[in-house]
Amino acid sequence: MDRATGVAATTAIVYVLVMLVVGFWIFWGDLLLLGAIVFITAVLAPPCFFVTRHTVRTQQPDPS
Repeated sequence: MDRATGVAATTAIVYVLVMLVVGFWIFWGDLLLLGAIVFITAVLAPPCFFVTRHTVRTQQPDPS
């Protein structure tokens, strides 16, 4: 795994954990809103990963 993939995976995991903690904390009594937060988290995690990986890769110098 290259550095960009590692940074992106870490960022996506932290994003998911923070969103889930905030969702459980705010919407614990309302399952519909809690489900919406879980759905939004699942939908936005892959773009978070790919955007972060692309950004880190473009900031790295060329290996050649």
